Amino acid sequence: MTRIEALRAIVAGDITDEVIGKVEEMITAHEAELAKRKERAAEKRAEKDKEYDEVIARIVDTILTDEAKTASEIAAELEVSVQKASALMRKVVERGLATKSDVKVKGKGTQKGYAKA
Repeated sequence: MTRIEALRAIVAGDITDEVIGKVEEMITAHEAELAKRKERAAEKRAEKDKEYDEVIARIVDTILTDEAKTASEIAAELEVSVQKASALMRKVVERGLATKSDVKVKGKGTQKGYAKA
């Protein structure tokens, strides 16, 4: 029985043991594919994190101090966009290497500030 035949049988209300078997086979195949996708996504995240290790080390060793800096200030020192600096700083905070706090910036209001942990 093909997938289409099984689906047509379900639509027609003709649910036999053969249809149930085919649908169970389809579900098993789908779950296996989802597991593969999840594994590939985890591998990609791990690779990306490794790429960031060097930049994160630079941030922690040379840019961060005990005084909080905004993502804009960090971006200027790294020569990257503010969005990229913010994303990197989220990773630094997640790893416990920096703390995040609110910082008042003259003319800009309150922004997130990052300091060495």
